[in-house]
Amino acid sequence: RERVQREARWLNLEKMAAMGQLTASVAHELNNAINIVLGYSQLLLRDAQPESQSYNDLQKIEKNAKQCQHIVSGLLDYTRSMSREKQSVDVNRHLEDVLKLVTHRMTLDNIEIVTQFSPDVNPVWMDPDEMKQVYLNLLNNAADAIEQNGRIRVKTALDPSGRDILIYFSDNGPGIPEEVMEKLFTPFFTTKEDGTGTGLGLNVSRDIVHKHGGSLRVKNRPEGGAVFTIRLPVGPPSTSTDGG
Repeated sequence: RERVQREARWLNLEKMAAMGQLTASVAHELNNAINIVLGYSQLLLRDAQPESQSYNDLQKIEKNAKQCQHIVSGLLDYTRSMSREKQSVDVNRHLEDVLKLVTHRMTLDNIEIVTQFSPDVNPVWMDPDEMKQVYLNLLNNAADAIEQNGRIRVKTALDPSGRDILIYFSDNGPGIPEEVMEKLFTPFFTTKEDGTGTGLGLNVSRDIVHKHGGSLRVKNRPEGGAVFTIRLPVGPPSTSTDGG
């Protein structure tokens, strides 16, 4: 019962976080489209004859486009207010703290977590709460793939260039079928049973990593199982390129 309640809480948290990211993404796309509609309606108004039916119709389009713009602006303001300041983070220590959150769940399923942290890893400029969401999603997905009696390895390394750090999450589960691999980061795609997954976790995770200037990739391991690789630039960035 405790495990079911815990997983239900994780699912709700994942849904809330995913919907926040999705809202921001959709709001940006809508804002671009609304600005085009508003711009063309105002352009056409210049040439329309006042008191004509076309002029009245264009005024209605302009008025409603401005109303939509106001609504979307409110959504964007809300999602921006949820954003936190980035900071210089010790990746190895941050991962250790996150792993403590899933230890109990892994123990119940007899899943061993093995860490291999490089001492050469430099601090990364990140939002620790957002990246924690990414780590937890990858860890829980790996545990779901294994189900019971398996191993998850978390490894960090400094890229030979010295500009990026690499974080690997690998498991000894069944691996990912090729047809699933192609859709893995698609919004709302899930292989989990109804009610146990949102289909947004990996899509949101990739967006978060991209927002940090990095990448999230996945492939199957030759010896079995899958490995997700996060690549993040070493920070902090210069003030001229930092978008906050």
